[in-house]
Amino acid sequence: MLAVAVVAIGIASQNVVLPVGCDLPAMFQSAPISESGFRVLIVEEAQERVKLPASQLAIFTSQELTNYCDAKCVKVNNTPEYRIYDKDIQFTNESDVWKKAMQIERKSLPWLIVSNGRSGYSGPLPLTIDETMKVLKRYGG
Repeated sequence: MLAVAVVAIGIASQNVVLPVGCDLPAMFQSAPISESGFRVLIVEEAQERVKLPASQLAIFTSQELTNYCDAKCVKVNNTPEYRIYDKDIQFTNESDVWKKAMQIERKSLPWLIVSNGRSGYSGPLPLTIDETMKVLKRYGG
């Protein structure tokens, strides 16, 4: 069983709860993906997905997340710009945006990258869909 502790901090009169070990500067950095528009990337080790806690596993099949990303992510060739990729993916027909995004340093897996072209988040995938949606809504509106 995976045990995760959290740390609550106050920032600009807001309480933000981060997983222990989460790199605070990563949450408040310039855009991890510099291209304009809202984009979401989850990087995982696909073979390890079955070992994730049920609450985190649910993120990968969440209709709420899919609907939000369909509505909010910038569209390229009528396709919303959000992806879930295995860390070892070999690209054949993917844009440079995602090739560059996959080069972003990750300290663990699964890893979440959220960007609106001005600011964003690059850090551990939260443990629940509610926590994940909070991060997405912070940058995607």
